[in-house]
Amino acid sequence: MKSIIRHTVFAAVAALLLGCSEKADLEEQFSLRKSSVGYSAGDMFLSIQSSGYWTISFEYDGGDEEWLSVSRTSGTGSTNSVILQYGANLQEESRSAYVIVNFEDKSLRARLLQRGRSSMYTGGEGYQIPSWEEYPGLVSDVTRGWTELPQMKDIEGTAWVYHDLRLNDGKEFRNYSILYDAARLFPRWVAYPLTKTLAGSGSRTNKWEQTDPKIPAEYQPYTQAGWGQSGFDRGHMLPSADRLINDAANWQTFYPTNMTMQRSGLNQGVWALLESQTRAWAMTCDTLYVVTGAMPSEEWRTDRAKNKVNVPSAYYKAILRYKASDKNQYSGIAFWYDHLDYPESRQILESDVLTIAQLEERTGFNFFFNLTEEEAEYAEKTISPAMKF
Repeated sequence: MKSIIRHTVFAAVAALLLGCSEKADLEEQFSLRKSSVGYSAGDMFLSIQSSGYWTISFEYDGGDEEWLSVSRTSGTGSTNSVILQYGANLQEESRSAYVIVNFEDKSLRARLLQRGRSSMYTGGEGYQIPSWEEYPGLVSDVTRGWTELPQMKDIEGTAWVYHDLRLNDGKEFRNYSILYDAARLFPRWVAYPLTKTLAGSGSRTNKWEQTDPKIPAEYQPYTQAGWGQSGFDRGHMLPSADRLINDAANWQTFYPTNMTMQRSGLNQGVWALLESQTRAWAMTCDTLYVVTGAMPSEEWRTDRAKNKVNVPSAYYKAILRYKASDKNQYSGIAFWYDHLDYPESRQILESDVLTIAQLEERTGFNFFFNLTEEEAEYAEKTISPAMKF
């Protein structure tokens, strides 16, 4: 029997703009920021749009445990100041509940799924890539339930680590994370969220004289003075221009672990266009989630310190767009470029575009693993109509 606990909810919201002095009642609307969360405790904003009074109820499936709460129990009108909190799910299996917003003349409900601890055994939240005997000191962080993350895979010689940044209001937030290949001395992929706030408007720091503190220095290439290879750039996977929020955040984009040996004819041409276009898309939605990846090859070159560095055979981007007000809140697009020197005039073409599902087939990675099946069905198999170039 389902237990119903009456609380009052909240949520983040897009305020409907009413023209001039015209007065009209808002159509009551409500949505969850995310419909699926990891097993750890956390919180999220909800969206409520209303011109009247509202309250909230929680309806739990299959048990009486109360694991949801809100920062406010009632309100009037649209709001973005109420926080929905959820407790840790210590069971192996997932659990779910309905969040019900009660308006004066109707009720709206949305289902929230919280995954169980079993997800940590399938490359999801709470998983840790094992250590490798041939790579002493290479230790992975324990993975999180972040939307941008692919499903983890145990690839010998790799480690997953992440870096935090401090927002300008003093709060901590994730900067980016890396699946780093210590055998090839480049990141298999780098994953990060992108918003107008995170991109910022500061200046590039060019702080090359550093190493990634989470990866042993002996597994990092020497990038401080360039590769020493004609025709190759130090290609950022997370672009410097995506993290101009402050100097400290930008410094981290210059870690050698965020670099690949990238041909200048790609890095300075169509790849730079794609990076710029990706930032432009981030300005038109709530959050853009990006995975930038490189594929291994049989080509090796040496850096200035005589380290053998693998030259990728191809590059890709998997991009997930989130906008709460869209019918399909999550939508996606992917791009693939063979690692070539492209003409300077080369533009982004339709032939460069893949669905995320098609990119998964090429790379063997399961991108945006934390989406629900329903969200993934649209986002990964359809080219987002909102991301045009």
